[in-house]
Amino acid sequence: MKSGHLSEVAQLHIEGIKEGFMHSLGRKFVRLLYQAVIESDKAFGFVAVRDGKVLGFISCAENTGAVSKVVLRRNLFKLLWAYLPKMLRLKNIKNSIETLLYSVRRGNDLPSAELLAIVVAQEARGLGLGKKLVETSCNEFRRRGIGVFKTMVDELFLSNDFYKHIGFKPVGKYCHHGDMHNTYVLEIEKRENGTC
Repeated sequence: MKSGHLSEVAQLHIEGIKEGFMHSLGRKFVRLLYQAVIESDKAFGFVAVRDGKVLGFISCAENTGAVSKVVLRRNLFKLLWAYLPKMLRLKNIKNSIETLLYSVRRGNDLPSAELLAIVVAQEARGLGLGKKLVETSCNEFRRRGIGVFKTMVDELFLSNDFYKHIGFKPVGKYCHHGDMHNTYVLEIEKRENGTC
């Protein structure tokens, strides 16, 4: 993922993850968050591009707390400015605080490395792009010396089946922004074909 992809990535996030909190903050805010992902040495992202168009993306972090610090240190005033019109809603303030505290509250028994978000455009679904993005991220985690990572998925999302299908193991539940999320863990295995 590079800076030239961020506008399309932010739009895909808003279109693909309509439930929850982040999409409600707007494209500019989401773009700034993904900018922090590519600026942090503790995070990374990949995109699937065809004919110059971003058809999917994945973002991951070695440690979500470290990425949050980058967000706040480098983009605090930009984020506040982008967020100001929505600040008047008490629910958004509460959700922002909960998001900032997430890395502290998540529990010590879970890995700190995390798949933060993955979205494939509607017209590209069913082509295996999601699986390929996860495999590419597994290779990057492996390169960084990380052998296991987690992800959180709203228990009502259809994507729960995707995670189970590609090998994520359910390890518990977590309440985030008032919704129950399934917590999954994927242990990265060394295989000759380079997949998870």
